[in-house]
Amino acid sequence: MRWLPFGAMLTLVTVLLLIPKPGTLAPGVDVPDALLHGLAYAALALAAAVARPRPAPLGAFLVAHGALTECLQAFVPGRTPNWGDWMADVAGTLLTLGVVHAARRRRRSR
Repeated sequence: MRWLPFGAMLTLVTVLLLIPKPGTLAPGVDVPDALLHGLAYAALALAAAVARPRPAPLGAFLVAHGALTECLQAFVPGRTPNWGDWMADVAGTLLTLGVVHAARRRRRSR
């Protein structure tokens, strides 16, 4: 049950990354794609952290997932792989896992 939030978030992010490119979030609102990628992978890392896995395997999985979805976008109409997006995925993942790890260490040291 503790993996349910992560599984739901992973499914949502995967579907959103592999459907034909949707329009903008709202008329007149232009959010950089890399920002959305970073936030999505930060949310994935945070949802997974609730299940308390070891950070290194989780980070490796999310980094690989980001690379795979970018490669698969080559086969989705209206999408193109962008390694800048993958770097945003990596940044969102690693920053979030780093903050979670630091918070847990701090809590244990009290």
